[in-house]
Amino acid sequence: ASVILLVTLRSTDGTSVTATLDYLEALLAYDVAMVEASGGLASGQRYLSLVAGRGRGPAPIDAVSWRMSAWDGRGRMFISNETGDDAHLVDVSAMPPYLGNLLRTMKAGGRARVWIDSKDHPGWDELVGPGPITVEVTLAKVHVMPPAPADLAPPASAKKTSGGVSYVVLRRGKGKVHPSDSAQVEVHYTGWTTDGKRFDTSALRDKPQRMTLDSLIPGWREGVQAMVVGDKVRMWI
Repeated sequence: ASVILLVTLRSTDGTSVTATLDYLEALLAYDVAMVEASGGLASGQRYLSLVAGRGRGPAPIDAVSWRMSAWDGRGRMFISNETGDDAHLVDVSAMPPYLGNLLRTMKAGGRARVWIDSKDHPGWDELVGPGPITVEVTLAKVHVMPPAPADLAPPASAKKTSGGVSYVVLRRGKGKVHPSDSAQVEVHYTGWTTDGKRFDTSALRDKPQRMTLDSLIPGWREGVQAMVVGDKVRMWI
């Protein structure tokens, strides 16, 4: 097992040093025991839940806000984002396998420790050299993402705008006015490629996106102009 210890000696008194060394031996035994008692990820690394968290955990299609710190085999913290105001926001599917697997074992507010090899995280082998790494991760928030629709191509029942954009109304709104070419609108949206891969979404920002229609690509502009306030529409552009 690989063990990371961060230690500060504040006294040169012999008794104090002996007591400190006794403490280090106990801490070493405790950390080894934690590694041996920890669970295993699908990618092979050992991990330990430190704080359970609450609510639901992330699905593979979701995004997460997370904080982390990492120590190399000498006990040197070489990276951390736990002191800033903003947590990292990233898709679970875009993370290194060990990190995505770890986060899927966690719930919002939870914290976990994982022991990896530096080659398990892209770039860390070059940053700190080969060897063991200890990582602690806090899952700050789960951003639930909509799944890709089953109809990634327009069905026969889809309507078309005058410009040929296919769309289906999923929910009717109560608005009466369609936006003009230069109107400013607020929309929630998610976009997928034809193979079902999400490439952009306002769900990551937890608020509608404000935009002016004449700044959009023609297909999107036409689709939005077919809507009224409150409509939920799927369009193919």
